[in-house]
Amino acid sequence: MSPKDATEKVGMVVEGMFTTEAAYELAQREGVEMPITEGIYAVINDKIDARDAVNQLMTRDRKSEITY
Repeated sequence: MSPKDATEKVGMVVEGMFTTEAAYELAQREGVEMPITEGIYAVINDKIDARDAVNQLMTRDRKSEITY
């Protein structure tokens, strides 16, 4: 079932769906890397399934989250 179909089946607002889109667009505009948001955005927009999104997150290269 696609996220759109799931939303229609629920018949109400799905918490975080619009916030994810806004956060994704802001991160893209500002050049900020947000891999969790990017994965959720991709799932919501039928670009990738949830299992693949989690796999991408868990297998990405480690790096420092803070730069000084």
